[in-house]
Amino acid sequence: MLFTEMSFLVFRNLKKPNQEKTMKRTVRRGFLWHFIALTATTLTSQKSNCQIDSSLSDVGDIAFVAWSTSSQDGYAFVLMDYCLPGDSVVFTDEEWTGSGFYSTNGEGDNTWFNSTSNTLNPGTVIVIENADNNPSSNIGSVSETDAGFSIAATDQIFAFTGTRSNPHLLSMIGDTASPGNQTLSGTGLIPNETALHMSSERIYTGQTTCSNGLGNCLSMIYNPNSWKQIDSSLVFPRDVISGMNGSSLPVELLYLELNADGSLTWATASEVNNAGFDIEVNLDGLNWIHHGYVSGAGNSAVIQKYFYLISPTVGFNYVRLIQIDFDGEKTASDILRIPRIAEDETTYRLFNFYGELISKCTRPEDVQLLSEGLYYLVPERHGKSNRDGVRKIYKYD
Repeated sequence: MLFTEMSFLVFRNLKKPNQEKTMKRTVRRGFLWHFIALTATTLTSQKSNCQIDSSLSDVGDIAFVAWSTSSQDGYAFVLMDYCLPGDSVVFTDEEWTGSGFYSTNGEGDNTWFNSTSNTLNPGTVIVIENADNNPSSNIGSVSETDAGFSIAATDQIFAFTGTRSNPHLLSMIGDTASPGNQTLSGTGLIPNETALHMSSERIYTGQTTCSNGLGNCLSMIYNPNSWKQIDSSLVFPRDVISGMNGSSLPVELLYLELNADGSLTWATASEVNNAGFDIEVNLDGLNWIHHGYVSGAGNSAVIQKYFYLISPTVGFNYVRLIQIDFDGEKTASDILRIPRIAEDETTYRLFNFYGELISKCTRPEDVQLLSEGLYYLVPERHGKSNRDGVRKIYKYD
């Protein structure tokens, strides 16, 4: 790590505590803006193995938000990951024995498909009505792929992808305390984090803003105190939440490009809770300066394209985006370098603690390659040193 007496000199992660967090690169010239721990390589939680990876295959990739057994058999769930066109989730009321489902064709199954042509964002709520008799869904399509699906008060629903003989379990809701072949052992599901025990029909009535990571979001949803009994004042499906948002549910950036004319262009594949983008520039290698702002699309499941003009200035310059959620959470993009427009640029001479010349460089961040120690960075232009601009630098490995 490298410090100056004036400010941080860190070009990959210039940040303010609790405001800007690093991102995970996922595709060439593109990345997902995920709010992840500074030292993490994937968006994981200490509480569960959930992660946003555009694949419904991990524990916690969906969470139930309603379970109805009396007036009609039905349920609702919220996506915690991207759901691609053609993706499907199976819901079964068959019991789990500890090593597998009790049978391969007993009880019954509903299979929900994303039959739309769009990728569905995290935070999207899917409602399944009449699950035991000609089921229907508000988004996509659902069918009873194994006859016999019926939810009793002492029953449960397991959600999974794959097949009963080789399932990838996602979540569970219902009764696991009654006698019989009902257990969570061997599922990888965790009570009150990716599974919820209840012995009567209920609807989630808690917060709909997810922050501080997916694990905390799932714990918030599966907190038993956030669910209320279905009755005449709380009705399924009328009172099911319409969706969720928040900093734990990402903005997907397709690309970010700095063009020769000084224009900055970028595009998002989808957005959740996106207020907009601050554009920041760095003229001296030390301090980030607000240059402009572009409003975001809020919530969007289609490609959004953006443009901002930055005029190149003399010397080296850097630019980055700061994506801002409606709740104030921020994350920084990769840093791009603005092309120089003058050849007589400032150079730097680097001296060690003893006043010995170590090297000459054209970029002050080059000192990050040095070993641990105390250095002096002296700017020079047209062969003349600028003593007023001398910086004392402490380099820590």
